[in-house]
Amino acid sequence: REPERPAAAPKPAETAKAKPAEKAAPSQRWMVQCGSFKGSEQAESVRAALAFEGFESRITSGGGWNRVVIGPYKDRSSADSTLKRLRGSGHANCIPLALGG
Repeated sequence: REPERPAAAPKPAETAKAKPAEKAAPSQRWMVQCGSFKGSEQAESVRAALAFEGFESRITSGGGWNRVVIGPYKDRSSADSTLKRLRGSGHANCIPLALGG
């Protein structure tokens, strides 16, 4: 019977952990990533193509990668709206990214 008690104990703790995460979700911010490249020239080329189509993006560098990102957005629906417009313009490789949270 003793092994059953420790097995039951984590369930309330997991539930308690889930509730703060749900409350924190509205403060979570989103970005859209349209490429990650080792070379800065490739990243700059994608950034320029996006700018030509009216999307304001920037290049972030870290860990040897140059990422072309758009945002941040206050909520997922705003990021999804931009993502839909990007895909309609032929940028099928763009993905949503959650920040923080």
